[in-house]
Amino acid sequence: MAILVVLIKENSHPDPELNKLRCQVNDVVDIVEDDHEFTFGELNSGRYKFVNIPGVLAEEFEHLREVERDSEDPEKIVNIRVRKIDLSMLDDKLLDAASKNEPLIKDDILSITLDRK
Repeated sequence: MAILVVLIKENSHPDPELNKLRCQVNDVVDIVEDDHEFTFGELNSGRYKFVNIPGVLAEEFEHLREVERDSEDPEKIVNIRVRKIDLSMLDDKLLDAASKNEPLIKDDILSITLDRK
């Protein structure tokens, strides 16, 4: 099972260029397998939403951590994330799945994935 770690607290920087290099609200910060042990601080900081996706390997969501690189200098990161998750739609999907006593599935997440720009 994959666990998506989605940022839910503001993480802006006053400099717009540096801000592009920081994860923002709705960005997937990390993707781990279900045997990952989060720290007390991670679980209780109020900064993240942890989304369990049973039956799917974490690697199937790696595209959610894709970075945008400079076309002329591929080593240079231009934007820390290319995609984000629509959190309001995620909450709807979670409620819908819970009402049916079913888990979220990969297609649920893919349907609420947006381009970050």
